[in-house]
Amino acid sequence: MAHLNLSWFHSIKRDACQRIAPTTLVLGCKRGDKNYIRALMVIYWKFVDEFPEILYEQFSTMSDPVIKRQAKYLSGITADEKSHRHMWLETSDFLGLSYQTLNNYRERFPLVNKISLRLRDTVDTALTLLRIVGVEIVAEILSSELLSSDKFCNALNEKARVWFKVHVAHTGTTHEQIALRLALKELEHEVNLQEVVMCEVLAIVDMFVDAAASAPEIAEEFAKAA
Repeated sequence: MAHLNLSWFHSIKRDACQRIAPTTLVLGCKRGDKNYIRALMVIYWKFVDEFPEILYEQFSTMSDPVIKRQAKYLSGITADEKSHRHMWLETSDFLGLSYQTLNNYRERFPLVNKISLRLRDTVDTALTLLRIVGVEIVAEILSSELLSSDKFCNALNEKARVWFKVHVAHTGTTHEQIALRLALKELEHEVNLQEVVMCEVLAIVDMFVDAAASAPEIAEEFAKAA
């Protein structure tokens, strides 16, 4: 993508950050409040758990020759997300959240389920790829915001911070870049390219932000149970 002028895409990422950073969930986690960090882990667990399977299903049904030539990279994304799922479990374990506890919460958040349903939608290859871009942007911004806080970092041990670190310490081409490059290739004749990308990416961002509204309630539950 080096030859493309993507300054407009960077403005989309800035917009996404402005939506994610001020949420009560992010602010609570940045204060080092472990109950808010626990809320983070249980609220999004169902999506984190399902995301590798969603990617496998979507990538295996994409028939475009350009997409198929990228099969090695796409399978690598799926494998990485399986690894990220394990990292999420390790963070949860450090916070005293068992696998059973996570699953006890997985049906509490219908807005999170809507994210999975949107990602499973096979309406269009380009739109699917842009939605994946949206997910990766959320993970990167969330991780960057939280790791910028000493209080958050001090609330977790090194192993429990790994999920967040891998989403900011990029080496080589990122998942976001791969998905965006393929999406732009699919949309190369789209007249309203920037608008399409913005709408799809920010729609995913907004779904994660909306789901975050449950954080104060869940954090209070954990506080009372302590």
